[in-house]
Amino acid sequence: MLIGTNRDEVKLFTAMQQRAPLDDVGLERAVAGMFPGAGTEAVRAAIGAVRESRRRRGLPAENLDILDALWSEGMFRANAQRLALAQRAA
Repeated sequence: MLIGTNRDEVKLFTAMQQRAPLDDVGLERAVAGMFPGAGTEAVRAAIGAVRESRRRRGLPAENLDILDALWSEGMFRANAQRLALAQRAA
């Protein structure tokens, strides 16, 4: 079995969309929707961690980039990792 993802997988699905710039409040609202029950501080910490990680690697770190990175993590990488771990355990 071959399992994998790429860093900005969501961008494949958003590349052809006209997306308006996202302000900080909109980013926090969108990320909070991805993590139901997470408090404001946890949402801000997640955003800050992703932004800092991308900046350290010289990657774009605007609000839409952060949102795409978190969507990629939640929708693709985390699920691929779960599948790989389940396969290894089987």
